[in-house]
Amino acid sequence: MRGGFEKQNLPSFLFMASLLPPTPKKIQSSALLAIVLLVLVAGGLVFAVHRLLAGNTLGIDLFVFWNSGRAMLVQGLSPYDPAVNQQVQMAIFGRLAQAGEDPMLYAFPPYGLLPVIALLPLPFDWAQAVWFVFYLLAACSLPYLLFPRAPRWLILTLPVLYPVTFALILGNYVFLIGLILLFTCVLVVLPPAPERKWQFLAGVLLAWSTIKPQFVWLYLAFFALYTLRSRRWALAASFGSALASMLLLSWLLVPSWVTDW
Repeated sequence: MRGGFEKQNLPSFLFMASLLPPTPKKIQSSALLAIVLLVLVAGGLVFAVHRLLAGNTLGIDLFVFWNSGRAMLVQGLSPYDPAVNQQVQMAIFGRLAQAGEDPMLYAFPPYGLLPVIALLPLPFDWAQAVWFVFYLLAACSLPYLLFPRAPRWLILTLPVLYPVTFALILGNYVFLIGLILLFTCVLVVLPPAPERKWQFLAGVLLAWSTIKPQFVWLYLAFFALYTLRSRRWALAASFGSALASMLLLSWLLVPSWVTDW
């Protein structure tokens, strides 16, 4: 009787087992597969964008960062050196900038170049393709992850909005800083008890966003008041230590960067 009962109910046990949460190994396998697929998709997009824009490279603002980074880390020059700025002008205008034209200066602290370090070994046409795809995927994936209940058509149409399209074409930092502020608000400020890992990550990202103080000062003031009121000391410690580290790195790389900037 017992053996017959077990055989009769074996399918039901298998069905119940299929409803159990995935094991850590299955989760790791799924995550690894997702990462591989993402890398393949991103790689394919990079090749497509590079081929599509052959001979018509975009990313004027990105070129300023890329050229300044190579000058600082490869040539040992200051990113604020007039000779570096002249290189940018000659590459963009084909001549030196005239009165009334944007001089295309590098107008950030040295730690502003951290996001483009991985692009410096690449020729600029490939660096621009990688940066464009990075921005494109970030524009679609981060809002989807932060707002999973939002209509997918709304998330997928974000890249066609003018401010996002403008950022994709120029490759400027304002879009990246905007994503950092959005990330901090959704995962750190809005939840009643945000996880410490998100507080640490948000602190590092907010510290880097200080490269554009005229854009973020009001947001940083709000986050500071929130941190004090909510006692989010992990966020405060992460922000303070990351900013101190970035400033120290800037002085080591370009000792005169404050006056040069």
